[in-house]
Amino acid sequence: MPTRRKFLAATAAALVLPRFSLAAAPTEQVAALRIFGHAGGKPLQALAASAGAGVRGTTLTLHWDELGRNADGGYDGTNGIDGLAQLCRNAGIQPALEIPVIDEATMRVPGEFEQAPLPRMVAEFGKLIEHLAETLGYQPPVVILGKSVDRYLRVNDEGWRNMTAFVREVAPMIRTAWPDAKVSVAGTFEGVNGAHRKRFAELWKPCDLALVSYLPLWDTAMMKPGRQVERDLRRIPALAGMPCGIHDVACPSGTVCGSSEQAQADFIDLLANVCRGSDALRWVQLAWYQDLPPGIAKGLAGTLGSDLAAFADAIATLGLHHANGVAKPAWERLVG
Repeated sequence: MPTRRKFLAATAAALVLPRFSLAAAPTEQVAALRIFGHAGGKPLQALAASAGAGVRGTTLTLHWDELGRNADGGYDGTNGIDGLAQLCRNAGIQPALEIPVIDEATMRVPGEFEQAPLPRMVAEFGKLIEHLAETLGYQPPVVILGKSVDRYLRVNDEGWRNMTAFVREVAPMIRTAWPDAKVSVAGTFEGVNGAHRKRFAELWKPCDLALVSYLPLWDTAMMKPGRQVERDLRRIPALAGMPCGIHDVACPSGTVCGSSEQAQADFIDLLANVCRGSDALRWVQLAWYQDLPPGIAKGLAGTLGSDLAAFADAIATLGLHHANGVAKPAWERLVG
């Protein structure tokens, strides 16, 4: 895994919800649901179910250091993203594209370029965008350059400056390749609402959309009360100060973290009310279609820096379906 220090030195499913009425919203609000990677062993079944429920978009993730290279040093293939995108589009679902320069779920950065100076990182990313524009066969509505990046960058000022410079350089490349795409980077609510607010203000200046991830949990990994959750969600547009979205927003249904399936279903109503009352919110991505198996969830919780049983329980129960594919009340609330 690339070292944090080396990277920092170098750079650092749209769902038409019945109560959101987003398709007709004058601000063109869009909600999204992660399907692939969170659908157990039946992604095509999950895609069909989502499309049948009114889903019109999702997000696909492409780690740019996984692509092959050709003899000329350019990129080769899409690691299957073009095929997944076509499946989505055939189902009437438009996929946004994540190309995470920082992926907080794995604390991962492009390993090939961990020691590269910023100009090389920018040049290589430019090659990647040109390649994808020629091979993907569609224009993503949103291009996301990092997920919860504050978990990785933390308080390293040089890393923040380099990441901001990188986004400033590559954003025009993305708009040239896909003129209608919205460029963004995602941070956590805790970071945006806390020590990193000014850093995110600079990071988002070259962006079209400010994205913030949100889980309704205290630092102890226990559930926040509904009134606090509503205050948090309504605060996001003010924190962003620009067109924004809530990226990977979810409520667990597990009881160890103090939640329940009913509380998860009620969260859907609360989120709908918040979105309906905000013109600034343009994108809301729910996570996830299906629960993670407990073992995988525990490993992910550890990667994210927590050994709390409550946090592992929360991560394991964020889906709108159980790990066996059975729908939860939150899914029924969403589509019914």
